[in-house]
Amino acid sequence: MTKSEESFKDELLKETENILVKKEEEIKSESLYTTETEILTFTLPKKHRPGTDLISKMVLKDKRTMEMILTTLIGEKVHNSYILGDGEWADRTKSDVLYVPATASKTLPPVLIEVQHTVNSGFMDRAISYCLSVKRVYKTPPILLIICVNQVSPQALKSTFVQHDAFPFMMEIKCDLWAKECLMLSSESIHYYINKPKLNPLVALTIFFTRQKQSLIGLREREDPNIQLLYTIAKEKLSYCYEDDEKTEVILDIVEQMEKQLQKILICSNDPTPSSNPKLHLYIKDGIDYLNSCKSKYSKGFDSDNTVAKSTISSNDTPCLDTITTAKEPRQIYEDQLPPLDFEDTPDMVFIKEYYLARPKGRIVWAKCFAEGQNQGFFEKHDNAISIKDMYYKHKNKK
Repeated sequence: MTKSEESFKDELLKETENILVKKEEEIKSESLYTTETEILTFTLPKKHRPGTDLISKMVLKDKRTMEMILTTLIGEKVHNSYILGDGEWADRTKSDVLYVPATASKTLPPVLIEVQHTVNSGFMDRAISYCLSVKRVYKTPPILLIICVNQVSPQALKSTFVQHDAFPFMMEIKCDLWAKECLMLSSESIHYYINKPKLNPLVALTIFFTRQKQSLIGLREREDPNIQLLYTIAKEKLSYCYEDDEKTEVILDIVEQMEKQLQKILICSNDPTPSSNPKLHLYIKDGIDYLNSCKSKYSKGFDSDNTVAKSTISSNDTPCLDTITTAKEPRQIYEDQLPPLDFEDTPDMVFIKEYYLARPKGRIVWAKCFAEGQNQGFFEKHDNAISIKDMYYKHKNKK
C-alpha cells in the first residue's frame, strides 16, 4: 500500500470516527430531551397528587428517596445502610414509612416518616405511639420526621415546635421519652429557604408534598434535580394507572394546566409595572413549551395506537380561543376519539360511594364525610358538606 493510500485510509477512518461520535452525542441529546419532555408533560391524577396517601408511601419507599432523606438527615456514611422496615404494630396500628438499619446497629437509629395533612393533638398521640412501638421492636428510639401537608393546629401545639439548630428549614419538638428526635417539615418551615440557588434535598421534598402540584409545569422550582427526580419516581410508580379509558382524564388535565397558565398570563398582562414584562414572557414561554411537549408526547401515541382514530381536524380548522365560548365545544372535538368521563367514576363520587358502604347502618353524616374526604385530598371544588350532598343526590336521581 502506498503512502497516499495509507493517508487516505487514515483520513477516512478519522472522518468515520467523528461521524460516529457526533451521532452518539445526538442520540444522547435526543434521549435526554425525551426524558425531560416526558417528566414535564406527566400529570398525576388528582386522587394521587403529592401529599395523598398512596403516592406519598410509594415515593417515600423508593430507594432513591430513602437515600435523599437519610444522607441529608444522618450523613453520607449511611449510603446503602438502610432498608424498609415493617410499619405494622402489635396493637394493629400502622405507620406510614419506616427505614431501619440493614444490620443491627447501636449508632444508626430507625427513621419513621409520617405524611399528615393536618398535624393536631390526635395525630401527635398516634405518632408517639408509633415511636414507642419502634423503640420496643428495634431497642432504639427512632427519628420521627413529620411532613405537614397543610397546617399545625391548634396554635398551642404549633408553638411547641421550635426551629432546628442544624437544619433551620425544619422544626423540632422535645421528645426525650419516646424518640431520638421529632422533626417537622412544612411549607412554613421552608419559606425562607426556597429561593436558594441549590435547594436542600429536604426542602425539595417538602415542596413536592406540600404544593401538591399534579405536574411540574405548576412549580416555579421545576428545574431542581431533586424535584424532577421525585416526579420521575411518581411517574414510574403510577405508570400502570394510565389505561385507554383514562385518556379523557389526561386531556382534561392538560386543559386545566393551560387554563391556570393563561390566567397567570392574563393577570400579569394587566399589571402596568415594567417589572411584569419578564414574568409575562416567562409565563408565555412556559405555556408554549408545555404544549409543544404535550404535542410531541401524545402525537407519538396517536401514530402508534390503531385503536384511537387520528384527528381529522387540520391546523387551519382548529378554533381559536376567541371562538371557544363554552367548555362543551372543545369536548365535542374529542368525542369520536375518547369515551366521555362518567361522573360516577370521578374520584369524589368513588370516595362518597366507598364511605357510604363502610358506614354503620343509618344516614350518611355529610359533615364527617366532607371532613374525611378533604383530609384525603378530595372535594377540592366544594366548599362544604351541603355541596357534596347536593352533588350526590343530583346525580343519583339522574340514574
